[in-house]
Amino acid sequence: MNRINNNIYWRIAILILLVSSMVSPFISLNYRGYVGLIPLLAISLFLVFSGKRGDFIINSIYNSYKLNRTMFLSLILFIVGVAFTFLRGASDYQYFISITVLPIFFLIGIFLSKNQLYKDFAITSILLFISMNILLTGQTIGVNESARQIYSDSNHDLSAGASRFWALIGIFFPLFIYLVIKQKTVFKKCIYALPLLFIVYKLFFSGFATPIALLLINLLVIGAVYLFNNMKNFKAFFKASFIFLALVTLTVFLFNILLESNIGSMEAVQWRFNNFIENPSGGGYDDSSLGVSRFELMKFSWDTFVDNIMFGGGGNIRTSIYEGISGGHSSAIDLLAVMGIAGGGGAFLFFILKGFKNSFRLMKYKNDFYTICNFSVVVSMIIGGIMNPYWSGPILMCYLLVVNIYKLDYNG
Repeated sequence: MNRINNNIYWRIAILILLVSSMVSPFISLNYRGYVGLIPLLAISLFLVFSGKRGDFIINSIYNSYKLNRTMFLSLILFIVGVAFTFLRGASDYQYFISITVLPIFFLIGIFLSKNQLYKDFAITSILLFISMNILLTGQTIGVNESARQIYSDSNHDLSAGASRFWALIGIFFPLFIYLVIKQKTVFKKCIYALPLLFIVYKLFFSGFATPIALLLINLLVIGAVYLFNNMKNFKAFFKASFIFLALVTLTVFLFNILLESNIGSMEAVQWRFNNFIENPSGGGYDDSSLGVSRFELMKFSWDTFVDNIMFGGGGNIRTSIYEGISGGHSSAIDLLAVMGIAGGGGAFLFFILKGFKNSFRLMKYKNDFYTICNFSVVVSMIIGGIMNPYWSGPILMCYLLVVNIYKLDYNG
């Protein structure tokens, strides 16, 4: 391997740190969200792509880009579709500004997909930023009060309060696990495991059911896929069966804790899980001000899409049922409702499905712990985007960076 691949350049390190800061509401709040981070992103890009090392990065990107042109084109068509919604009544400029930088994350993600050292560094950055954000702004979250309640009491000023922040833990949890396991010494494993245990512990007091459900789903997916991929060899199958049963047991144990706990800060999550079990049509939704379940909100978006299949109903992506366009509770159906198949919504769904196919192909080709964890993240991202508006903002940016959804030349 070329020596140039074995060093983390300070330029790429700065870049990854800056773009990873997108996951930190604490930093984004001080920089007025994505708008303030774009100049920093531009400066970091100038540093990275200037000089001979920048040439190496560009060449690495170009070789993989040729295999991913259709995905890149679909991303561009999605952004064009969002732009056209502003001619049809949209006014959410922050959303538009945030998605215009997606091609940059896409291209950097392609580079990282061929350079595992950089990818590991990016995953570490996200893990540390989540931990720092909780330490700096959400350290009081615990058995006495959930993040959801503190967030509400603070008039939505608590940085570690929104559902999407906690979804970063639930969705990317398998890659954090992989990062711990791959360390070669017990000491290093502990160094990486401590922040992971800390953020998972805090997650259970977040007050948000979907991020916790995604974490539990990830445990089951990892176990089921590992078992399925090792059915042909008896020895490997025996080991996989043990791991599968262990993960199922852990998942059931954690789920029962949530259902039976008397801890006050878990009541909101407990109510939602019980509601979902006892009244599935309620969807774990208890917002009496709306008086509707998440499934009713999803149906509202679907009806809008059915009436406007090709170009959607127009307007803002992040909207509500009262604006008459979409329910605002499902990225997958909301994108179709607002933009339709030909207006950008279909392009983004193609992008998601293409990423699923590529990650599955990678897993079947290599069949190792990393590719299984990677595939599990893709599955949880799809579920999160169907059940919640998770296909945007920090979640999507981190997804483009650290999840291998790209088609690669495995013989190269």
